[in-house]
Amino acid sequence: MSKAQLTAAAAIGLIGALTTSQARAQSADAEIAALKQQLRLMEQKLDKLQKQTAANTAAAASANAKANAKVSVASANAAYPIKGPVAPSDAVVTMPNNRPTICTADNRNCIAITSRVHFDGGGYDYHPNTPATVPQRLDNGVNLRRARIGVLGKFMEDWNYALIYDFGGSSDGFAGTGSFGASLGPPPIGGTSIGFLPGGALSGVENAYLSYTGIKPFGGTLAIEGGIMDLPITLDEASSSNDIPFMERAAAGVVSRFATDDFRAAVGARWFNDVFWAGGYVTGPTTGAIHSASSV
Repeated sequence: MSKAQLTAAAAIGLIGALTTSQARAQSADAEIAALKQQLRLMEQKLDKLQKQTAANTAAAASANAKANAKVSVASANAAYPIKGPVAPSDAVVTMPNNRPTICTADNRNCIAITSRVHFDGGGYDYHPNTPATVPQRLDNGVNLRRARIGVLGKFMEDWNYALIYDFGGSSDGFAGTGSFGASLGPPPIGGTSIGFLPGGALSGVENAYLSYTGIKPFGGTLAIEGGIMDLPITLDEASSSNDIPFMERAAAGVVSRFATDDFRAAVGARWFNDVFWAGGYVTGPTTGAIHSASSV
């Protein structure tokens, strides 16, 4: 091979080597760039992981602090008893007919407060003609006709009771029989002083009885009762004094009561429903009456 050919071949080889070297250099640069890109991505991921780790650590520390605070509060309150839920009351308070009434939840036991006040007043323009005219004067004032207070109710559903005292009036209260009573002026000549009725403080007992209504034959109610009570001897007397149209009941009814009277010791039974009433009683003395042959 000639010198020229050798020179050409060497030049061609050198050019090929340079071309290959340049290609390899470009390939290496691309690999380095890719590696750098991967490194940057890894650094970003590492930064995110570090930030997330720091946030988790802070959250865990806050949770631990709250838990420790709760434990401290619980420990501090451990010495104090914890109040449980308040048990519901088994008492029911109602106001039927404006009467305060307390009953158990099953309505088998009840107690109610009852009261009544009736009074009347009067004034006189009275001028006797002579000093010998009798009477010489008439008293102005107010008469407390009825002043009652007491309790009534039931227990075990079928047992009924009442205890009522009357502070009013001059014949069923504290005024002395045959005296000037609760007069606003001085006693008349020969009159007695103010005092109790012969029966003493018991003279004002209006009702003190016990009644059993657990028997209900033929669609009605049978009440067996005894004590001191107001016997319904007439329809007028069976009506409450709150419902009568006048201050006092009819004279015929008052006369018929002389044999039975109000507020008398009695024992008996009555059978009733919405359309009929039947009863029978054995009666004793009126409340406060003395049990002797003399009232002195």
